[in-house]
Amino acid sequence: MKKFKLIFSAVVFTALFAGCGNSGDDPTPGPDPKPEGKEFHGVVFATGITNPEGSSGNVYVQTLPSLLPGKYDNKNSIPCGFGATPIVTESGNVYTFPDYMGNTKAEINRYRIMGDGTWKKEGALSIPAGASACNIVEASNEKAYVSLQGIGKVMAFNPVTMTKITDIDLNDLKQEDTRVAPAAMIIRDGKLFVGLNQMNA
Repeated sequence: MKKFKLIFSAVVFTALFAGCGNSGDDPTPGPDPKPEGKEFHGVVFATGITNPEGSSGNVYVQTLPSLLPGKYDNKNSIPCGFGATPIVTESGNVYTFPDYMGNTKAEINRYRIMGDGTWKKEGALSIPAGASACNIVEASNEKAYVSLQGIGKVMAFNPVTMTKITDIDLNDLKQEDTRVAPAAMIIRDGKLFVGLNQMNA
């Protein structure tokens, strides 16, 4: 089962990275996808190791030039929060979240993948403790959004400077005995659409 989960995670993450072509839905360009040298062409995947109690563990994101069989280790990997899948955007930015349950530093990190598959950290965005960040979409090179399930808000931020612009509080939209829990988002025709999980205990 663990092998299946690891392979499934790799396939999903590869699909996310491979699906970052121009869709034509958003004419506003994002950050320059080639800040230095050639683009990376390969596979990006996350490997998670769950602790015995099941609610914590370690996750590492790494790059491979291909899916060919071989021996791989974590020497060219970056750690990210357990329970929160890293996000690859159309611009080529890779965002890693803190631990979903709040067991690591409350910040989102932005990386670029260099042509040789190495990682370059390009900024960090502080978020409130217990925010449970889970999704990011980029509207332009000056504005992106992160959904914060734990506090019922969507934070707008500048993806280049990694600074907060404003909060969009969605808590008034919660149904009785639930928390609003904003989750997946998409931008269409210049509008931000946010899925609300409406979770209870």
